[in-house]
Amino acid sequence: MVKKKRAKQERIRIETKIRSIESIAEFLKKFYGLRPAEIECFVLLLTYGKEIKVDDVAEKTGKTKITVNRILLELYERGLVEREAKCCTGGKRGRYFVYRTPSPRVLKEKFLCDLKEKTESLLELVKRGFEG
Repeated sequence: MVKKKRAKQERIRIETKIRSIESIAEFLKKFYGLRPAEIECFVLLLTYGKEIKVDDVAEKTGKTKITVNRILLELYERGLVEREAKCCTGGKRGRYFVYRTPSPRVLKEKFLCDLKEKTESLLELVKRGFEG
């Protein structure tokens, strides 16, 4: 009986998480105008939950490293993901970047702030459009 109850609770938790991800994906599409490939990379980072290299994102999504690099750079420039430079190890020279999404709380605050800012600017445009 306990196993059935735990299994049901886990299924509900997963279904809720999936609905949340679908809602976030829809918001990214409608508000930020992200394309499916960009949303896929963002959701991968969001569900992965820790930092990840471009090579790993490319492998998990089946996209080229160049495509993933471009997508992650775009998401970074929009403030949707965080990026950190790491030094190569094992005698290799140079650096590479790892990406991650901000915490859910920070993401929610960003979405709400961006939404408020855009709404206020659109309201101002409408007001000016009907003056005089």
